[in-house]
Amino acid sequence: MAFTLEEPGVDERITFESLLDERMLILVQPGHPFTDKEAIDPRDLEGETVLLTEPGCRYRSMFESALASHGVHTMKMEFASVEAIKQCTMAGLGVTLLPEIAVASEVEWGMLSVVPWRGPDIPVVTQMLWHKDKWMSPALKAFIEVSRALIGRGKESSFPAFRPR
Repeated sequence: MAFTLEEPGVDERITFESLLDERMLILVQPGHPFTDKEAIDPRDLEGETVLLTEPGCRYRSMFESALASHGVHTMKMEFASVEAIKQCTMAGLGVTLLPEIAVASEVEWGMLSVVPWRGPDIPVVTQMLWHKDKWMSPALKAFIEVSRALIGRGKESSFPAFRPR
């Protein structure tokens, strides 16, 4: 059994259960020129330094595809750690896209600023998955039920995020 933060999955051998739609946020250092804009679209990122997760991260791929579909070229910096991306964004080294769950405290404390996005949507969900044909212990079944109850609740966000066209 595993949890993922991806677009909804499909595989006939695996059971995927979506628990919570994750809000993806464009983030900058407070005071960045983007904070004065009502919202940005992919063209606004032309020539910007974009701080990215490592290759293979699905939301990174979707974000890069959104930029490429608009012919946008950016300077890219890759990190293996979300924490490193947050710290570099707070230091003013670039713009990033991260899940709200990973940055809620930093946004609340004013260490990162959210920039509303008018580009293509990046559909990401927290999901549980397990092999359909494997035996599940009573403890694992109970864990799945607790996860459904706790994670599946979700909460409304007060942060502006993606506003797809």
